Amino acid sequence: MIKYRIICPLNDNLTTFRVKCTEDDKLYIKKILDRPQFEIYKIIQEKDYDGVPKIKELFYSPENDKYILYEECIQGYTIESMLSKGTCFGKKFVIKMATALCNILKPIHNDNLIHRDISPNNVMYSQIEDKFYLIDFGNSRLNKINTPKDTVFAGTPIFMAPEQGGVGTQSDNRTDIYAIGMLMKFMLTKNTTDKKSKIRGRLGKIIKKCTQSEIASRYKNVDKLKFKLSMIKVDDFRVFFKFCVNTK
Repeated sequence: MIKYRIICPLNDNLTTFRVKCTEDDKLYIKKILDRPQFEIYKIIQEKDYDGVPKIKELFYSPENDKYILYEECIQGYTIESMLSKGTCFGKKFVIKMATALCNILKPIHNDNLIHRDISPNNVMYSQIEDKFYLIDFGNSRLNKINTPKDTVFAGTPIFMAPEQGGVGTQSDNRTDIYAIGMLMKFMLTKNTTDKKSKIRGRLGKIIKKCTQSEIASRYKNVDKLKFKLSMIKVDDFRVFFKFCVNTK
């Protein structure tokens, strides 16, 4: 059996840890899952989506009656940690991030899976790879086509679409599109609620469409959103890191 050494807990309820594997001396993330989460991660393990941390081990432990996940530890920073260190994002970087999320989500949505918690804490940027990652599928679920509305409140409040709180119809792939729009707005304005913090031009219009309260008024799928993003031409590609310098 592969052994791991706990480096530190990553949440207050002690269900997520950074660990080191004694076999390959690499860092991994350990998560203690419930049964529905375990079933979602089985799909992720089988599909091996690009832009999602690779799963090393996923199993049920009868001794502890727990479902355990060990996944790749991404060498990078969450959008939240970058913002907290004073990072200023240019429009081009934000568009690049949103486009990357569209690419990651396309096969996930095609498999009828919804992330439901796209937020600054769950999007990572690896500067070494110049690549974005979507992490933490703990609130994800399969699209329940015949269910009229969500029955479980899940997600990060200010990035949640109205339907995630039981308002209106059932969540679907457009729920993730709403969150992408809110994330773009947050990265550019540092808030999501102030109506005065408007983003002008095509990007502002795209964000407005992404974040419509009515699910039917948003982009139908990530391909539609990606196409609209590709039509924007901006010169600024500046990402100012207070902790590292790279203006690729």
